Amino acid sequence: MTLQIDHPDTLTPTNKLNNIIYAHHHLVTGDVDEDLLSTDLKTVLSNMETLLTALTGKTIRLPVLIEKKTLPAGTTTTTFSSLNGDSDLEYLLLFDLTLASASGDHQLNLYFNADTGSNYDRVNHGVLDSSHGVGEDTQTFITYQRSGETTYTTGKVAIQAKTGKQRTYSSDYIFNAGTYNRVYNNTIWWSNTADNLTSIVLTMQSGSSMSGTIKLYKMVDISL
Repeated sequence: MTLQIDHPDTLTPTNKLNNIIYAHHHLVTGDVDEDLLSTDLKTVLSNMETLLTALTGKTIRLPVLIEKKTLPAGTTTTTFSSLNGDSDLEYLLLFDLTLASASGDHQLNLYFNADTGSNYDRVNHGVLDSSHGVGEDTQTFITYQRSGETTYTTGKVAIQAKTGKQRTYSSDYIFNAGTYNRVYNNTIWWSNTADNLTSIVLTMQSGSSMSGTIKLYKMVDISL
């Protein structure tokens, strides 16, 4: 370690060592005594070195935030636009929402490129208390609002975006509506194999709304 201490080179009545010697820089060299470091800091540094050594030459995958949406009460739809699925390859969407309506069940649907047609196939599995159910249909929802009750729901959606095959998204979510608690998984295929995925649209069914946060990430590989 080299430590340099600089003093101004110009002698003034208030900036001097004495009346003869002008102030110049000094160099102090040597190593930091590890005994001066706290035990906790030395442990942290050692663990970091071990981790970096173990990761050298490896590739890790990290989520990089594209956009965070904070939705006010009464929001019925929101869109993530200007995407490039062929370049980004994989997306991760996280949501923490409150869903509301006057009555009935209402779904929060996810569409690629605003395609609301019958171009999706869904397989699902849900758990409620000690019972569970499975099914297959053409729906596109990633969570839903329960029977006119204010519903609190959190979840994640993993999206495979590259063209050349059916794009998929898989949603895992939980929700609470009064005494009604549910855990659910949906896996949905989009039959369009040719068009680049450029937007993701989330829309509540008519008669309901959402508020809260939705974050969209792209997954990035980093070589170490």
